[in-house]
Parts: sequence; C-alpha cells; structure tokens
Amino acid sequence: MVVIRHPAAVDSSVKLKNWRFDVTNVTGQPNLLDGPLAPWREQIEAAAHTPPEIGAHAILLWNCIYGTALRYRETHPHWIYRTHEEMSLDHTREFARLFKALGLTFGPAQQQALEETSGTHNPSEQTEQQFRRNSRANIDNWKTRLAPAE
Repeated sequence: MVVIRHPAAVDSSVKLKNWRFDVTNVTGQPNLLDGPLAPWREQIEAAAHTPPEIGAHAILLWNCIYGTALRYRETHPHWIYRTHEEMSLDHTREFARLFKALGLTFGPAQQQALEETSGTHNPSEQTEQQFRRNSRANIDNWKTRLAPAE
C-alpha cells in the first residue's frame, strides 16, 4: 500500500514536526543512489554536506519518496495506491476497503482504534508531539500553516 500526500501537506508536516531525514543514511548506498534515487543524487549529496533549510529538505524528501512511488506504480500496478485525502475524507470506509483488499479483518477493535486516533473529536490542528487528529479536518491544514510563497 502506498499513500500519496500532497507536496505542500508534506512540507507543512515536516515543518510542524521539525522532521529531518539524515540523508547520509543513503549517500553510502550506491544501489539507492544509482537506482531509484538517481534523479536526486546530486541534491542528496549536496544535502549531506550542507543541510538545506527545512522547506527545501521537505521538497527533496517528497521528490525522492513520491518519484520512487510513481515508478513503482508503473512497475507494480497491482499494488494499492491511495491519496492521503482519499483515506482521510471517510477514514472508516477507506480503511475497511483497504483491510478487505488485503484479506484482513476490519472489526470493532480496528474501527475503535481508527476512531480514537483519527475521529472528529480529535483536534484539527496538532503540536509537534501530538499524533491524534481529526483526519478530515487535517486535510487542508497546510493551506493555513504555509505562507503563500511556500
């Protein structure tokens, strides 16, 4: 299963949570740099020497992750691909469909756990250390978190 997020939503989350991926984790892996990450090799190597500002870091991460996912979609069309927005708009229905497609049981315990972490009773905005949210309301948070230039 591959969940695809809007690039601005990824940027917004990376900034909110102050997430940084240590790109040196991949610079010593030629199979990655010469393979799936080849289109971004120069940017990855540059980021390993001089970490970019958080927004540029988020863009590099998004390009690497979803550029690779796009190639996987071409070579693995039988995989399940959904957008974050699809999964968030009606999370109960979408997760039930996902569980069914994967041959898993989506019962009361799974529904309760999903509702506890993603239901409308949760805040629509979150803090750096908070991970429970109103999934539906969270979809457009990036539009208010990011400045127009971002």
